[in-house]
This record gives sequence, structure tokens and C-alpha cells, in this order.
Amino acid sequence: ADGKVARVGGSANSGMEDKLVTEQEPLSRESTEEEEEEEEGLFDLPASEVVFRSYRNSAIAIIFVLGALVVMFLAPTDRVLDIPGFIACGYIFFFFCLQNTFLEWPTVPAQILLLLACALGALAGPTGLQACGLWANLVVRCIMWA
Repeated sequence: ADGKVARVGGSANSGMEDKLVTEQEPLSRESTEEEEEEEEGLFDLPASEVVFRSYRNSAIAIIFVLGALVVMFLAPTDRVLDIPGFIACGYIFFFFCLQNTFLEWPTVPAQILLLLACALGALAGPTGLQACGLWANLVVRCIMWA
């Protein structure tokens, strides 16, 4: 090992043994251009079809939620933003997009599509019921929240 050697200890007359202390320099390894290209190549992997499908599914879900919000706010009657329905819809769609990002579903099953449709109903349903004049009825509200 390349290092510096220092002599520590007393003189030969003092009876102490001489000790050698080596200070090691950290090993520095110069990387070659090929190794740098390999490291950069690890992060430039092309996305597979499953990843593109996942992004597409999340984008479609977001478009549907935004479309429901636009329809809700452009309704000719009084709009109703039901807080429990809004929270439920946001929760369901957030976790759908999160799990879809982690490739939980390469293809979205029918049960998940039904869940997403019910979440959109919970978001836009109160405005539709208000347009029909049914939102003022407490029984209808309880059925909607259940």
C-alpha cells in the first residue's frame, strides 16, 4: 500500500520498541468512459407497454374526474358540492392513480371500474339530485351517503 510511514517511539537507549505507523490514503479508482455510459444507461431504460398503459389509465381517470367537476359546475341549477362525496371520490381516485403508478393492475378489472363509476356518482350525484329537486329530502341524502 502506498502510504506515509512515520517512526514513533523513543531512542534505542530508552528500551521502547520502535513502531511503524502507516497512514493509508483512500483508494481512488478512476472510472472509464464505458463504466460511466453503463451507469447512465441504467436510468435511461425505455418504458414498457405496461407502464404506458398505467399512465394512460391514470390520465383517463383524471380526465373523468375533471369532466365530472366541469359538468357539476356548469349545471343550470344550483350546484351542490357534497363534502363527504367529494372526499370519497378524491380518496378513491387518488389511490387508484397511486396503485396504478406502481403497476398494481396491468389491466383494470371490472370491479375497479365499477368502484370508479360509483365514486363519480358520489361526486356528481348531489348536483343531479338537486336538478331534479330531490336533494332537499333528508332520506335521499342518507341514501346517497350510504
